[in-house]
Amino acid sequence: QGPAHAPSFEIEARVANFPAALAKGGSKQAAEQAAAQILLDRLATDDGKNDG
Repeated sequence: QGPAHAPSFEIEARVANFPAALAKGGSKQAAEQAAAQILLDRLATDDGKNDG
């Protein structure tokens, strides 16, 4: 997405029993890392009661 001089990537990451994490970044790697960090944060704060 975005113009060639300023690309934008959107990544969705999933882990079983957790909501999907959607992240955007200026590179594919940045978007992947941001989505992974969102999931890691959710896993770290999970109290063992998943809704899915």
